[in-house]
Amino acid sequence: MNTKNDPNLIMGDQIEKRNLALLLIDIQNGWFTESQGLIQSLSEKKELLSKVVNEFRVSGHPVIFVCFQKTARNLMPGYKEYEVVDGIGHMESDICVVKTRMNSFSGTDLPDILEKNGCDGVLIVGLSALHCVISTYFGAFDHYIDSYILRGGAMGPNEESEELLYKVCKTVSFDRVVKHLRENDQLRPDPLNTDM
Repeated sequence: MNTKNDPNLIMGDQIEKRNLALLLIDIQNGWFTESQGLIQSLSEKKELLSKVVNEFRVSGHPVIFVCFQKTARNLMPGYKEYEVVDGIGHMESDICVVKTRMNSFSGTDLPDILEKNGCDGVLIVGLSALHCVISTYFGAFDHYIDSYILRGGAMGPNEESEELLYKVCKTVSFDRVVKHLRENDQLRPDPLNTDM
């Protein structure tokens, strides 16, 4: 089923019709050193993030860590600040996308990775709610990718920024995501099948 250019399926609340990938944005050590609000937000959300990573992994859907590369904060390979925070469930086998802009689709190979994996939707978690998360959320639509925010999965310097994101963007609950992943696995096309 090729939905790439079907405008009736873009921007809809149709997560059940989507082949999802999980995007974990900027969950790197370097972002949690200065903001007490981000540190608190991470500690409150770590368990949920770990659970959603596990559900995607078990169901065979792509788990994609998007890492910001920036010399000013030592957010560079080889530095501890660049590494993914412990306790989220990151594995060496996960897909990693390196970005230098807020929008994870801008100047990266993320669109190609999603297409290669047969994904036409993304579930987004990470930080910061009103910067890279919302920028990636809207950037997805330029690539005919439907995007969703996991309720409770976005982090910001304060609760108000997270709640504003949830008001502006399509959000889905963890339970709805799990139901979709477990019941609709037949929607995931074989990435080697070129007849789609």
